Amino acid sequence: MPAVRNTVVVLAHQDDELGMLSRIAYETARGERVWCAYLTDGASRVPAVVRDAESRAVLERAGVPPQRIGFVGTPRIADGTLFAHTAAALASLLAWAAPIDAIDRVYAPDWEGGHVDHDAAHLVALAFARERGAGETYAFSLYNAWRRPRRLFRVTSFVPGSAPVLRRRLSLREALAPVAEMARYPSQRSTWLGLAPGFALRAIVRREERLRRADPARVRERPHPGALLYESMFGVPSADVMDATAELRASLSDPSRR
Repeated sequence: MPAVRNTVVVLAHQDDELGMLSRIAYETARGERVWCAYLTDGASRVPAVVRDAESRAVLERAGVPPQRIGFVGTPRIADGTLFAHTAAALASLLAWAAPIDAIDRVYAPDWEGGHVDHDAAHLVALAFARERGAGETYAFSLYNAWRRPRRLFRVTSFVPGSAPVLRRRLSLREALAPVAEMARYPSQRSTWLGLAPGFALRAIVRREERLRRADPARVRERPHPGALLYESMFGVPSADVMDATAELRASLSDPSRR
């Protein structure tokens, strides 16, 4: 009998799992162990405990038991500040994941310039996968402003890169499941009102799960030319992010250290 595989999903906020929900449900249905870790408190507008409960309930319906869901860090890192605390986040993530045997896959939000915490989570996930010797690391897209007018964005569409996109055709039920789960995040109603149309349209029309092998070489530079969404919408200068993460990005993109 083959060994059960362990998958670790590294997320910035409670509700980011919607971008991976079809994959999470697919892997748990196949008997694989899926672990989900959140790197910030997500508490910019509502208490963390409220958001924790929302994500925990959604993940449990997707087959992830409570003991495999981690809200890491003591104290937890504040929403919007992960880029300034990547070393602490990595240490907390490694400590939380220490009881997990061999890790076969790591998933994380892409390096895409959407939300600054998503990009920082990508960096932490790459470092975590390297430290734990994970077999494969994949990214998923949430939203970004590649080739979009100021403050507009694309949903679940990758910024162009050299790594091939891996596609899995979804049944209509699989495609609709994450769309239906949007209503399970009442504390984030305003966020999902903005994301829901594009998210739902792509999920239903495309009916395709898309992942891309994470490429550490991409993090040498900004995610894409032009204004990043977290600059135009959230007022976070990309120069601050790049400076704060310079050492980590250099180590990740150094072929001799992979």
